[in-house]
Amino acid sequence: YGETSGFSKVVTLPTLQIYPTSTSDFINVKRSALKETNYNIYAIGGKFISAGKLTSRTDRIHVSTLPSGWYVLQVDGYRPERFMKQK
Repeated sequence: YGETSGFSKVVTLPTLQIYPTSTSDFINVKRSALKETNYNIYAIGGKFISAGKLTSRTDRIHVSTLPSGWYVLQVDGYRPERFMKQK
């Protein structure tokens, strides 16, 4: 029989915060990690919209040219986050 210690490995994910989640001009992206990383924006249906780089702990992404609707921000190494672009 195999032995089990009862302990599992705890994995800490880096944190990502976007605000505001409903905007007409820009979203701020605040990350726990400082390293430069890539991001992609997708329409809620999965269509690729744009890409860029985040270079600091808090960056601003301008979204004023996007049509109104829901979008997904995918930052490498983080969980996807949704935001709404208003008129």
